[in-house]
Amino acid sequence: MNILYLMNFAGKGGSEKYIADLAERLIEEKHNVHFIYNIGGMLGIEFEKLGVTPVQIKMSNPFDFGAVRKMLRYCRINDIDIIHAQHQREHYIALLVKLFRPKTKVVFTCHFAAENNALWKLMNSIMTRRDDAAIAVCDIVRRYMIANGFPRKKVQVIYNGVKCDEAEEIVGDESIDPNEIAAEFGIMTNFNFVFVTLTRFSEEKGNLFLLESIKLLREKTRLPFKVIFVGDGDLLEDCKAFAEENELFDNVCFTGYRTDTDEILKLAKVYINSSSKEALSFAIIEALAKGLPAIVTNVGGNIEIVNRDTNCGLVVNYGDIEAMAEAMHDMMFDHELYDYLRENALEVVRTMFNSEFSIAETFYVYESLIDGNEVKSKKKKKSKNKDSDLFPIPNESESEATDE
Repeated sequence: MNILYLMNFAGKGGSEKYIADLAERLIEEKHNVHFIYNIGGMLGIEFEKLGVTPVQIKMSNPFDFGAVRKMLRYCRINDIDIIHAQHQREHYIALLVKLFRPKTKVVFTCHFAAENNALWKLMNSIMTRRDDAAIAVCDIVRRYMIANGFPRKKVQVIYNGVKCDEAEEIVGDESIDPNEIAAEFGIMTNFNFVFVTLTRFSEEKGNLFLLESIKLLREKTRLPFKVIFVGDGDLLEDCKAFAEENELFDNVCFTGYRTDTDEILKLAKVYINSSSKEALSFAIIEALAKGLPAIVTNVGGNIEIVNRDTNCGLVVNYGDIEAMAEAMHDMMFDHELYDYLRENALEVVRTMFNSEFSIAETFYVYESLIDGNEVKSKKKKKSKNKDSDLFPIPNESESEATDE
């Protein structure tokens, strides 16, 4: 197979990890992998490590016909079988390439749970008819895709996953002394109860909500605890200012962007996701794979990971400061609950969010298209969890198509 991965921004998030895992396995199985991007970043470096030369093509908008011409030429020269796009800009460009080269199939994976505005819904209803396959990373994303104009029959759910060998007790890099990292963050090893969140400092990630909950938790307990915020973003300085104003620096640590997240997770006992919007968070799954129970908000794909069936964490309403603080308090003091949730964390990853499953199902899509067969979703065991029905698609219109 000749597979072309197409992306606007070759950054460092969950969709980039998704692509990298697929590409790595394709290369292991002796298939040809190509990568085209618009804005450079860490993913380009990852492809270079895999022996793939990234190619930059400027894509100024979803209807950039200059980019379409260059992409079309690239597909003809390299005999590309499938273009796999991740976001709206490159998705539409891929569909325009297919218009002039019908033999090239287009697969689109949606990583966002947001409702488009009326114009984009109309455009989707026209453009996405030409998709050969459409993948949603969780059920809530599938529901949004259908609401946004994608043909219902073409959309199937393939959960994100992590490598099975990552679903074990935290190992990390043996050359790095965790005590040194603990000292760097002001953590007293075996004394502080440590929470961690791998985040981006933007409005939808709910960092100020979490900080307000930490302030309340501090009033509930004298037991030393620390919350490590790993990541960067536009609102980082605002969050630091809040922490300083409320004298929280004994309880919080802002690390900025880090590449040693395995070592940081090694220090933690609980993972927190405080987002107001989320699809299927790789960070939650990676934390569970390291044996950490999670506290998550009841949004998007969070409740497809943490729910009454999986029992690997606690769910709180977004914005409920009291509930978040209480959940953190329960994790610290209810040892029986903590041990139960922790034991289930690894099992959830092995049985539901194992990358072996997600890669195999995606390859099945590729092979079906190349063989000229209709892509049909493999039957999955139905979950008894009904929580997703409790949180309907919001009414507010929001165009995720231009949020790149």
